[in-house]
Amino acid sequence: FNGPLLATYLGGMGGGKTLRLIGLAEKLSRTRQSYRVFMPKNSMREGLNADKEAIVSRMGPAVDATVVEADDPGELLTYVDRGTEVVIIDEAHMFQGLENVLEVLLDKKKVIHVASLTSDYGGVMFPIVQYILPRAERLEFHYGACMQNGGCERDGIFSQAFIGKKLFPYNATDNVKVGDVEGGEGELRYEPRCIEHFEIP
Repeated sequence: FNGPLLATYLGGMGGGKTLRLIGLAEKLSRTRQSYRVFMPKNSMREGLNADKEAIVSRMGPAVDATVVEADDPGELLTYVDRGTEVVIIDEAHMFQGLENVLEVLLDKKKVIHVASLTSDYGGVMFPIVQYILPRAERLEFHYGACMQNGGCERDGIFSQAFIGKKLFPYNATDNVKVGDVEGGEGELRYEPRCIEHFEIP
């Protein structure tokens, strides 16, 4: 599609959102379209991309990305020139004020693909998702499997946060905490939870 266009991939953790973006980038690499991939600096994927600038799927595939400070998403605009046709952004919920950046990109008639968790570990929708939902021309939802009791059959639409075996206390003013599905005693970790098994912390 020609821009402006906003396409989004929302949902829970482990649903393949990043893998969807990686597949898109690999497809674009075989075309004449100019594209850039971005990720927030505080994004982590179980240590897989801790030492390299790339978005990494839990399933293994990865693609090089430009790392931008989460509290300064405007930096992203310095990497997007007139010839850049497609902008790909992973972990959008970790950026602060990304909405303004997306507006600028849309004004410049860019094609934007954005992946984000839908809600935080308290079950509250992220502001970027509130912005995206009425603006997106294309919308996909991706969910992993609920991990309660070794895994149930329902979609894990929520992210349950733990410190060890205890629920992590919710803080609405500091609701982006870096962690992943792995974590030892005393470390923050997340598990996908369905609506039946999610507990409001």
